Amino acid sequence: DNKLLFSNDVGDITAIDLDQQVIIWTKNILSQNSISNNLVFKISNILIDKKEVFVSSNSGDLFNFNVESGEIKWSQKLTSIQNHISTDKYLFVLTENGFVVAFNKTNGNILWSVNLSKLSKDSKIKVDYYGLLLASNNLYATSSNGDIYKISALDGKYISHKKINSDLSRAPIVVDNKIFILKDNAIITKIKELDNIKNKKIKDIIYSEITNEFKENDKFLKDTRDLYLNLSIFQNNYESFLKNN
Repeated sequence: DNKLLFSNDVGDITAIDLDQQVIIWTKNILSQNSISNNLVFKISNILIDKKEVFVSSNSGDLFNFNVESGEIKWSQKLTSIQNHISTDKYLFVLTENGFVVAFNKTNGNILWSVNLSKLSKDSKIKVDYYGLLLASNNLYATSSNGDIYKISALDGKYISHKKINSDLSRAPIVVDNKIFILKDNAIITKIKELDNIKNKKIKDIIYSEITNEFKENDKFLKDTRDLYLNLSIFQNNYESFLKNN
């Protein structure tokens, strides 16, 4: 509907009508508790699905706004700065303490939740979680201790988790029906092969994803750009992984 939504550092979500070039509405999602604790505000993706807007933050609330009016349809208490997933009926959220939660999009009721931290063997260390990714009716999330988790999106049933590496740093992404994960050293780990893939397409799509995620980090962008524009390095890493897996 030719609308632009964006956030700022003080917790405002603003909607602009690009045709009329006017602000339609502004809502603040930063809680008073967060303000009193001097929390550095961080936000999830602003997910727009038809007439609904889903957004959360490290402030402690998940909101469903009407995109036209900014009216709050429903809200839930949780902390998440990860990417939410919306389907026809459900909203999937990964919280900062490692819960994958499925909501009824209509009323915000919780349908099921899975605690990823209870599935990890590294229960005594602080773990960050990244996600979500929806592929083939399954949800995928990664963790900073190197695990990738697979959960059924249909009923929340735990399927599996596997130690991939010790320095995962971002949510998995899908390229040509394959799942890829970004490590801290900017090397791509391929965890699922379904068919052949064109190297240039991998390079272009993953570089675009990394650029969006790290647009404020100039050094990382330079290092990442050097890596992905050097096709020989990319090809060697890619072929080495195939040989070893």
